[in-house]
Amino acid sequence: MPNKRPRLSNNSNAHALSFCHICKRKNHSADECRFKPTALNQEQYSKRRESNSKPTCTFCQKLGHTYDQCFKRDRSLTSNINHIEGTKLAPLTIRIGVKTLRAVFDSGAECSVIRESVAAALPGQRVQTANYLRGIGRFPVLSLTSLLTICVIDDISVEIQFYVLADCEMSTDILVGMNLIKGTNLSVIVTSSKTKLVHQGLINHITTNSPIFGKLDCDLSDPEKIKQLRILLNKYEHLFIRGYPKTRVNTGMLEIRLKNPDKYVERRPYRLSPVEREKVRTIVNELLKHSIIRESKSPYSSPIILVKKKNGDDRLCVDFRELNANTLRDHYPLPLISDQIDQLANGLYFTTFDMAAGFHQIPISESSIEKTAFVTPDGLYEYLTMPFGFSNACAVYQRCINRALFSLLGSAAQVYVDDVLSKSADFT
Repeated sequence: MPNKRPRLSNNSNAHALSFCHICKRKNHSADECRFKPTALNQEQYSKRRESNSKPTCTFCQKLGHTYDQCFKRDRSLTSNINHIEGTKLAPLTIRIGVKTLRAVFDSGAECSVIRESVAAALPGQRVQTANYLRGIGRFPVLSLTSLLTICVIDDISVEIQFYVLADCEMSTDILVGMNLIKGTNLSVIVTSSKTKLVHQGLINHITTNSPIFGKLDCDLSDPEKIKQLRILLNKYEHLFIRGYPKTRVNTGMLEIRLKNPDKYVERRPYRLSPVEREKVRTIVNELLKHSIIRESKSPYSSPIILVKKKNGDDRLCVDFRELNANTLRDHYPLPLISDQIDQLANGLYFTTFDMAAGFHQIPISESSIEKTAFVTPDGLYEYLTMPFGFSNACAVYQRCINRALFSLLGSAAQVYVDDVLSKSADFT
C-alpha cells in the first residue's frame, strides 16, 4: 500500500505554507500581519487622502484656500495703506411713498444702491435679477433684486432704479449714483454744506431788492424812453402777478347747459406712468392750494391727460369731449383776425398784455360746478373756475373781457380771447 501524504499537524508547518496579502510575505496570515492597519491608522490615512484633495496657499503654505483668498495676505497689504477720510457731504433727503429717508449722492457711481432692510418697506416695481456690482474693492458684490420707484428730491419727482444689497455690504441706507440725472434735464449741486437737485437752466429762488422789471423785452433804443417805460411799469407793479390769480372777474361766469340733462359722463381715469402720476399729484395739490378746484362727490367724471406747454412744463387738461358733445353751444362771436389787423392802422407803438391764467379768472355758476368734475387715479375733483378744454370757454372769456374793456375796444385796445394788443401813435 503506497504511503499517504503526511498531514500538517502543527502551526509551524501551517505558517510555512501561508501567504499574507497585506505585506506580500509568507509564513503568516493577514490576521497575524504586524503591518495590518489599525483603526487609528485608517483615520490618519483618510485625513491624508482628504488633505491631498484641498488646495494649498502659496503665500502662507496652509491648506484649504488659495493665494487670492489668503486673509494673511490681505492683512499684510492693508497694513501698508494709510486711512484716508474724505470730506463728509450733506446727505440728500428723499421721499419715497410716505417715507422720508436720508441718502448720499456719489458722482462716481454709475448706479444707485439701497439696503435690503430699507427696500423691503418701500413701494415700487421689483425685478428678480442677478447683477454683480464692482467698486473700489477687488471683489464684486452680488445684487439679486432691483427696485424701480418714484423719488421726490427737493420737490422734484424722478424715477430711480436701485440695486438691492445686503445690509452688511453698505455703510449707508441709500447711495444715489449718476443714473439719477442721466437722460434728464436735472443736475446736482454739491457743496460742503448741502446737496441739491435742480432743473438745468432754471432759477429756483431770487432774493433781490431791485424793481420787478429789470431787463425789458422791447424794441426801444432810446435810453431815455426805456427809463420812462421802466418807471411806468414799476408804478403799476401791483397789477402784475406771477402764478395763479387770487381774484375772480365780475363781468361774467361760466354756465353749462346740457342738451340732455339726464345724460352723465361716467369715465374711468386714463392709465398713467408712475412719473406722470406723481406730476398729476403735484399739479392737483397746486390747484387745490389756489382754490382753482376742490374735492368732489359729483356723479360726473371726465378723465385727464397731461399736455406739454411751450416751456416744457406739464399742463393738466380734462378730456371734456363727452361733456362737450352734450353741451348747448354759446354762439358769442370771436373777432375776425382781418378786422383786428385793419384797426392797427396809424399805430406806431404796440404793447401786448398776457392775461395771468386768464381762464381761471372766470368763476363757474354753482349749478354747473359738478359738471366739470374730473377723475385721476387718486381722486375726484371739480373746478371752481373755468377750465381748459371746455367747448364754450373761448366764447365765455371773449364776452367777459369785452365787457371789461368795452370803452377801449377799437380805439386803444384790440382783444382776441386772452390776447390784448394796445396801439399808440406816439410814445407818451
